[in-house]
Amino acid sequence: MFGRKKTKDSAPKNRPLVLPETKSLSLHTIRDAAGFDLGLIVDSQFHQATMVLQADNGLLELDEKDTWLDLVCEADATQGVLAASCVSTFCGGDEPDYSFITFRTSAAEVKKDLTGFLTSIAVKAPGLYAPEGYEYSWLPLDAQRVTDLANAHLVADDAERVFPPASMTGRLHADHLHHAGRYSVVFEIDSNDAAGAEAFAEVHAVLCASEMPEALRLIRTARPTHAQYRQVHPDVAPSRTSSLLVVTGDELAIVDGIIGQILAVLSPRARLRLLRLTGRQHLGLLQASCLPVYGWQNQKTFTRTAKAGVAA
Repeated sequence: MFGRKKTKDSAPKNRPLVLPETKSLSLHTIRDAAGFDLGLIVDSQFHQATMVLQADNGLLELDEKDTWLDLVCEADATQGVLAASCVSTFCGGDEPDYSFITFRTSAAEVKKDLTGFLTSIAVKAPGLYAPEGYEYSWLPLDAQRVTDLANAHLVADDAERVFPPASMTGRLHADHLHHAGRYSVVFEIDSNDAAGAEAFAEVHAVLCASEMPEALRLIRTARPTHAQYRQVHPDVAPSRTSSLLVVTGDELAIVDGIIGQILAVLSPRARLRLLRLTGRQHLGLLQASCLPVYGWQNQKTFTRTAKAGVAA
């Protein structure tokens, strides 16, 4: 479909790049109230833990994912939910939909009673991945599946899978990524208001209709609206949303061509909602790997230290 144009980045030397956003992550196993082993990602820096899920039916419709995100966010008052995300892959294989829910706590609880915090998540987990009145359900992933998923897009196929995946094979650039022999470009979709939701739905429809062999991923994150604010404004949405588009291919020229095709079929209003995630491209790739590395918690832009290859 696209010409194999050679670029300066077509064959860079791979080297491990330190990803400081993953250094504070650790993986723990606990059995939930339904008898499933949960692989919970604990972030000691931000005092939170994350449960990773896979769609029971493989792929869900957009309204089904939005309904589930609303249900999770509405449970915030009693469940301590910080954010919930859905990750959908279009083309490039038969990957199922994934999701992850992050729960908040205090620094004191993480240090003094981490087991108690994780146990509280295990008790309430089934009510969130299979909520009452929701037609579909998600399947919780164990520690091994979480590890495999976290490493899938970051390191080469023959590399050892460890958690956290503290290094990435490839190079970081301000406007694109080279990772594990592939290239990715990440866009943020301004989707928090009604017009933004329409733009996101339009992008979702375009990707659903696409037959490109390259991987196209959408990440939609919902943060519960503060309970006290909702009491004063009962008509407000249960959550604030943010969205990312990750386009991945074997060559940067191909990725750019795919982006051009997507933009060409979007309406002008929808195109204005897509912003290249300059300086923070790797955050999109981490979230596509179901790692709870959120933009509002990690606001530093990418800089390179030539000798060590550090992204900070």
